[in-house]
Amino acid sequence: MGFQPGANLYTQGFGSRPESVEVPHLDVRAPATTDVNYPLGKSWIDTVAQDAYILVGLSSAGGTLAATWVNDAVAGGALNTLSDQSAVIVNPASNNIQLNGTGSEITTTAGVGEITFSLPSTMVTPGSLQVTGLLTGDAGATLNTAGTAINIATDSDTSAVNIGTTGIRTITVGTDGSTLNLDNAATQTNASAVNILSGVTPASSQTLTIMSGVASAGTQAVAILGGANTTGSQNFSVFNGAINGATDTINFFNGTIASGTNAFDLFSGAPSGGTNTVNIFAGAATGGTNAFNLFSNNGATHLGTVKINTGTGAAHVLTVGSTAAGNMTFTQASGSTFAIVGSAGTINVGHDAAANTINLGSTSGGTMTIAMATAINVQGAVGCAITIGATAQTGNIVIGTSSATNIVTVSNGAGASTLTMAGGNGGNTVAINGGTGTNVTQIAHGNATNTVSIADGATGVNTVNIGTTNSTSTTNIKAGSGNVNVSGNTSLTGNLTLTTAGNKLLIAATSSATCSAGTFVLGGGATTTVANSAVTANSIIFLTTQTLGTVVVASTLAVTSIVASTHFVVTPSVSTDTSTIAYLIIN
Repeated sequence: MGFQPGANLYTQGFGSRPESVEVPHLDVRAPATTDVNYPLGKSWIDTVAQDAYILVGLSSAGGTLAATWVNDAVAGGALNTLSDQSAVIVNPASNNIQLNGTGSEITTTAGVGEITFSLPSTMVTPGSLQVTGLLTGDAGATLNTAGTAINIATDSDTSAVNIGTTGIRTITVGTDGSTLNLDNAATQTNASAVNILSGVTPASSQTLTIMSGVASAGTQAVAILGGANTTGSQNFSVFNGAINGATDTINFFNGTIASGTNAFDLFSGAPSGGTNTVNIFAGAATGGTNAFNLFSNNGATHLGTVKINTGTGAAHVLTVGSTAAGNMTFTQASGSTFAIVGSAGTINVGHDAAANTINLGSTSGGTMTIAMATAINVQGAVGCAITIGATAQTGNIVIGTSSATNIVTVSNGAGASTLTMAGGNGGNTVAINGGTGTNVTQIAHGNATNTVSIADGATGVNTVNIGTTNSTSTTNIKAGSGNVNVSGNTSLTGNLTLTTAGNKLLIAATSSATCSAGTFVLGGGATTTVANSAVTANSIIFLTTQTLGTVVVASTLAVTSIVASTHFVVTPSVSTDTSTIAYLIIN
């Protein structure tokens, strides 16, 4: 229950009324919940904060009385002035402050209980315009220079500038007589790159067209990295991204050119330093068909010329093909000539350190001529195979067929060489010096360690003929201080003559060999059995006493029994003989 008002005052018009309610309480603070000794409706004025409060209720909790005071006023009163962002005060004029915009920059429109700020349909910015979000133009938006250059991203920031990076659209830059400059600064101090269709190409056709229209006259030139580069690296990449599918085509001068001189220059300037690279299809293509065509559709009466590394000012290196699996084909029409000219230099084919296979010649009828005024050297590095006539075609390979004096040198270097002739599994015929003249054939004629294999195939049935049946012919096989080794069966239709006194016929013999030799000890009985797996029923066995045993005179020895491939039995004339006997078996 609230505190009742104080004494009632009598009024003539209204009768009695409480006196203390209309008289405010003045203090230097705001009222608190403990200020309960006042009637409801009492006013409280904080003279320090210049604020007013009214007591609207009293409540009791746990025997403790609490007052509820509410704020009844705001210091300062009604809105009297406005200020700008620099805190400059604006006072009303005729009790009004008008909010204005700036012509062609911002406008204000009055509404019901509001004033709306908006941009005009045609806006002019007096200075720089910075957009932190998306800047979007409608279908008719136009950006004109109006006599002043338009600069985009001309500050020192390195953030990207993207134009037309989403959606399918046509972007047109320049008209007739215009100049389009890309990274055209007068002084280049940083590495620059211009990428066209260099991203991950989708599964659709991509076309880059440069001067593909109908050129009726005049000189047309496309210069890429054509300036006088003095330092740094310059890269021009076409289809350099990861192409995942579709058909990609680059056309140069693809239109119907009626007349004039047309030039396509790459690095046409005079670079004095740096690394210059032209990459074509240099990305990691995982699908699609990629083709680079030069003069691929010329008319029958118009000749084309392709020159690569034709400059005479420096020694150039031209590399064609890659280390990956693939084919490289050079094709010329019938009756034409495909020439590789050395110009007093060196022509290397398959000259690296890898194991290469080089095929020369046709798979059908044809003639391949390799001629030099001095000498022809065919060299194979370590692990390299040189195969002439490697296919299944039937033909002749003739080396040294001219009527002059020929010298054909094969495997004549100073290193360890292996020369294989007719080493395959087919029926092979190798004729060396098959003519009627006086011929000299030298094989492995150098001073190095050489291996010469003739008809050494493991599966073929080979017949090797050395020498002739002519009665005046002589065949010499020399081994120096080494050996002439013959494996397999050897048949001699003539005599085997040891022409030098002291020469020997040495036969390696063991207990199981065709010619067998060994020793045994007589057993001191009537017979002694000697185990031997080489003995046959027709073996010739020679016996001789090596060391006397229990006798002082050697016994007479006889072979009295043979079990083929098992043993033979020896009977001595003295049954108690224990001498050591040597034997030799010849089958």
